[in-house]
Amino acid sequence: MVRIIIVLSAHAGAGQTTITVNLASALARQGHRVLIAEKGENAKLRAWLGLAQTADNHPTSPDHTSPGTLATRIGPDFWVMGDAERIPPEFAVDYEYIFLLPAIPAGCESLLPRCDRILVCCSLEEKDTARQVIDLDQHLSSLTGSPRPVDLVVMNKINTKEWHNNLECFSLLAEYFGEERIADPLPHCERIHDLPLDSRTVWELSQENLRDAFMRLIEIIKLW
Repeated sequence: MVRIIIVLSAHAGAGQTTITVNLASALARQGHRVLIAEKGENAKLRAWLGLAQTADNHPTSPDHTSPGTLATRIGPDFWVMGDAERIPPEFAVDYEYIFLLPAIPAGCESLLPRCDRILVCCSLEEKDTARQVIDLDQHLSSLTGSPRPVDLVVMNKINTKEWHNNLECFSLLAEYFGEERIADPLPHCERIHDLPLDSRTVWELSQENLRDAFMRLIEIIKLW
């Protein structure tokens, strides 16, 4: 059964691409067939994964039977597609996880009917983070008709010296969504920040605490 997850960013620099790539690569490492599908070209994603900004290769599906749909192979079970609007129905049997990655939240409206879950990333470095996430959820509610459409909020770039701000943000989000929809925060770390520059993932780092933080997200997603 395919799980289609849309990953949204409450604001710039919230870790949308970083979280998506690390989750997708982990699932692929575990033997799951995974696809990241963009809407709007994501330069960071393409530079990270070593893809051309403008694809000139012959587009194929994983079994090379669906010409006209761009799917670029990153690893044995890990693919990236250049247009989330054009995912053909047959891809539902080709993949176990599809991550939809719109460049901006305003570009997600046409993708919402296709997704099973909504994951929203936010940064604890940003002012009014909780308010921005809640505003996004209310906007999505107006589009979907669901009272609380966001399934999981991932707080990123936690600063251990700013516990008052961190706890205030967590409390506001937990009061609105419920604690079960708030993931454990991801730490602020230059090693994570530099992963796209090195074309690596968190699974290639030696720091067990960083890998564990992302693995807890994987455990939640696999329960969906």
